[in-house]
Amino acid sequence: MASALHPTQSLRPAPRTPTNAPTNSKKNAQPSSTTSTPRPSTKKPSKAAQRLSLTSDQESAIHDAFSLFDPDNTGEIATTDVRMAMRALGFEFENTREELQSIIRTLDPDREGAVEWEIFLEVVSLKLQTRDIHAEVERAFMLFDDTGKGVIRLDDLRRVARELGEEGKVSDDELRDMLEIASGRGDGVRLEEFEGVMRRAGVL
Repeated sequence: MASALHPTQSLRPAPRTPTNAPTNSKKNAQPSSTTSTPRPSTKKPSKAAQRLSLTSDQESAIHDAFSLFDPDNTGEIATTDVRMAMRALGFEFENTREELQSIIRTLDPDREGAVEWEIFLEVVSLKLQTRDIHAEVERAFMLFDDTGKGVIRLDDLRRVARELGEEGKVSDDELRDMLEIASGRGDGVRLEEFEGVMRRAGVL
């Protein structure tokens, strides 16, 4: 049951039905071994990921986000889906529309309406290297601490469990155990302790 309250859940929006890319020669072509998205190895990163200094976990997370909008494994997604794919990785662009447009121009310089996997992987790897981890942790923390009191308590976990459809499936004793494991005390989880949980979980 602990997985229902995993910090990753709070960073990734629920998958939606992918938007079809505008018609172009690439999207009309049948998937082939040269265009399909390679599934990253669970043991070690691909050569492309190694070149970009990505771990296997990071590559897998990027691949999963990309695949949400490439269900047929064509190796491409529509440029209109780039924002949602990057949101699935924890990137937000609400106040930086120009940054998003700049990324899309980099991903699709010829404005063909499609973004290839290899280019997406490279651009996201650059974003990962420059992201503001502390700001991301704070945003995730506030999803639990929605009143801004500075600590996640039992009532907060109950609310999140309810929002995730886990109400009645996880007991208060289990929730208290989560608090104790995260903080070492059981009286609540503070921001720095929450960040530690996310790091141990491999989210950061």
